[in-house]
Amino acid sequence: MSTTVDWRSDTVGGFHSSSWRRGTLALALLVLLLRPAAGASQGRVATIRSVIDGDTAVLEDGRRIRYLGINAPERGEAYSAEATAVNRRLTEGRRVRLEPDQELEDRYHRLLFYVYVGGEMVNARLIEEGLAHLLVIPPNLRHYDQFVQLQRQARAARRGIWRHLTGPLKITSLQANPPGDDRSDPTGEYIRIANVIDEVVDIGGFGLADRHGHRYTFPTLALKPGYSVLLLSGRGVNLTDPRKQVVLYWQSEGPIWNNDGDTATLRAPDGAVVDVWEHRGRVARKSGS
Repeated sequence: MSTTVDWRSDTVGGFHSSSWRRGTLALALLVLLLRPAAGASQGRVATIRSVIDGDTAVLEDGRRIRYLGINAPERGEAYSAEATAVNRRLTEGRRVRLEPDQELEDRYHRLLFYVYVGGEMVNARLIEEGLAHLLVIPPNLRHYDQFVQLQRQARAARRGIWRHLTGPLKITSLQANPPGDDRSDPTGEYIRIANVIDEVVDIGGFGLADRHGHRYTFPTLALKPGYSVLLLSGRGVNLTDPRKQVVLYWQSEGPIWNNDGDTATLRAPDGAVVDVWEHRGRVARKSGS
C-alpha cells in the first residue's frame, strides 16, 4: 500500500495522475493570475464579497480565500462570532490587498493569502485581539516571527480565546470520512493537532483516543509554536522533518474514526483532558467551549 502526502494542498491519501495534472495546471494559472505586475506592490487587489467566518471569505468572483498563518474558532466555539464579526467589519464589501506565500491553494481549493485593508494585515489583527491562534503549514512562513510575538502578547493579556484556551495542544481538524473506501486504505483518515502556545512543546506521552477504545501515544517530538502534527490512520513511515509538515501514522490495521460519529479525546501525559473533538456524521464540531 502506498500513500502520497501532497504538501502543497495539505492533502493526505492517494490521488490519480489525472487529478494531479489538473491540479498542477490550475496552480500554474493561479501563479500567472496572482503574480504582481512589475513595479507593483506585492499581491493583488480584490473585493471581499462576503465573510464566512473568522479566517475565510469569498471574493467578488466567487472564489474562497483562507487567511494564512491563523486558525479562528470554529462555529460553536467561544469567540467564533466575535472573530467573524471583526473579519466582516474590516473586509466585507471592501477592496483588500492579497499577499500570497509559497503555496497558493489548500486541499479545499481555497486560495491562501495574507489579507490587508489599507496598511493593516487582518490576519495579524485577529491574532492580536485574541480571536485566532497561530497555525502554520510549511513552507508558508513569511510572517511567522511576527505572528508568534503577537500571540505571545495576546496570551499574556488573556485576550479573547486566551481567557479559556490553555493549551498546549489543540485539535484543529478531523477527517473521519475521506473519499473512497477507508477500509481498504485507512491512511485517508487523519486528525490534526497543533501547538497553540508560544513555546516549543514536546508532544511525547500525549495520548489520543476515540470513543471505541482505540488509543495512540505520541512519540517524543518537539513541536514549534503554531506547528501541527497530522496523525494518519493505517500504516506508513513517519515523517518528522521539523522544517516540513510532521506526519505520523497510527500503524493500525484499519480505519480508526467511525464515519457515523465519533469522539477524539486528547490527553496530557498525566491523563488530564487537553481537548475534545466531536465528529457527528458528515459534520465535525468542537465540543465544550
